[in-house]
Amino acid sequence: MLLTQNTRSFTLTRNFLRNFAGLRVASEDDYVPRITLLIGLFVVLVWAVHVLYSYTAAFAGRRMKGKIFYMILNRTSAVLFWLLAAGVFWNIAGR
Repeated sequence: MLLTQNTRSFTLTRNFLRNFAGLRVASEDDYVPRITLLIGLFVVLVWAVHVLYSYTAAFAGRRMKGKIFYMILNRTSAVLFWLLAAGVFWNIAGR
């Protein structure tokens, strides 16, 4: 059921596996082994990304305490926001 609702991420994973991982499946192969392999690899990739993200967040949480970090984060966010707004206005003016 999840696969029918979230076909975009499955398609992106399939394209990633074909292009970067070198996974080639012949079209004359059975459907069930192919889809099982793709689903399994998708689950492993999603799990690995989530584990990496959680360890990164835990490590960064310890390092990002203090007033200096918040000042840097606030100013960086402001600069990115203004650059995004300038890009929008640039595209509007160019039309």
